[in-house]
Amino acid sequence: MKIRLIWLILPLIITPELYGQSIQTEVSSDSLATGDVFQLHIAARYNPATYEVVFPDSTQFGGEIEYLSSRRFRGVHSRDSLVYTLQFFALQDTVLTSKTVTFISEDGNLAVSTPEIPLYFKSLLNPEEQNLRPLKPLFDFARSWWLLILFFVLIMLIAFIVYMYRDKLRRKRSLNIDPTPVKPEPFRDPFQHLVNRITHLQTMVAANQQGYMHFYTELSEAFREYVEVVHDIPALESTTKEVIRDLKMRGLDDHITGNMQQILRDSDLVKFAKFNPEAEFVQKNYALAELLLKAIKKHDTDRIDAMRYRYEQMLGFERTAASTQDMKTSKMGEEGT
Repeated sequence: MKIRLIWLILPLIITPELYGQSIQTEVSSDSLATGDVFQLHIAARYNPATYEVVFPDSTQFGGEIEYLSSRRFRGVHSRDSLVYTLQFFALQDTVLTSKTVTFISEDGNLAVSTPEIPLYFKSLLNPEEQNLRPLKPLFDFARSWWLLILFFVLIMLIAFIVYMYRDKLRRKRSLNIDPTPVKPEPFRDPFQHLVNRITHLQTMVAANQQGYMHFYTELSEAFREYVEVVHDIPALESTTKEVIRDLKMRGLDDHITGNMQQILRDSDLVKFAKFNPEAEFVQKNYALAELLLKAIKKHDTDRIDAMRYRYEQMLGFERTAASTQDMKTSKMGEEGT
């Protein structure tokens, strides 16, 4: 009998505070529609000389039950309570989960959990429309749009900095480019080029027979190239007969075509018929070439001037007064001769 009495008294001696603390919970309504606001009342009974009470904060609410506000009331000496204002967002019956109330003392903390409270969903639809449910999700009231705006502004700022940097590099490269324009080549006078080639052959007139082959090759190619450039005749790929025929069709007089034919035929004899000319024969051909140069200059001066004008117009040259005066002086000298 004594042993039983000790077991009954011992818990009261060891933890007398455990049986002196209690909590009560109550809701203002247990039947709620979506969006309804209701109150949760949690009352704590304890010994204030020994304990301090800490009620649940807003972090213990969330999901379908949203925390709005709270207000604390102090009653009698050993009673304290907190009223929470909450909003119901469920679409069906739900449960208000257990919350933790903590009693703090010097000997340690005591955590007491509230009981779960069922909350019943009250539909706003007519009884015959109970099967209908909204398909659109609930609007999220707590989105931080300013973060998206800040991110967009940051991206635009980075893009602007990159654009300015690349534009600066482009301007710097453009300044490093040499502004000096490339000067185009001046017009090459085909007649003067022909004169230079024929004059160069004068040193070969007194050469031996082995040098005559080169003499006649250069002599023939010089006149053929001139005809091809000035009169637009493929003389380098044509026979002597074809060249003379085309020159006559261009309106050249018999004096020019006759001398040209004589020079080209003699050159063909040496190059293709293995003809070995004497020095007197070579001198005669060179003298004939000089006469042909004078006749060509008189006949083709206007044609070459026209070629020079087209070339300068194509490259954007401006004919200077000095060059024009030189051309007039040259023509007057030819007429006087």
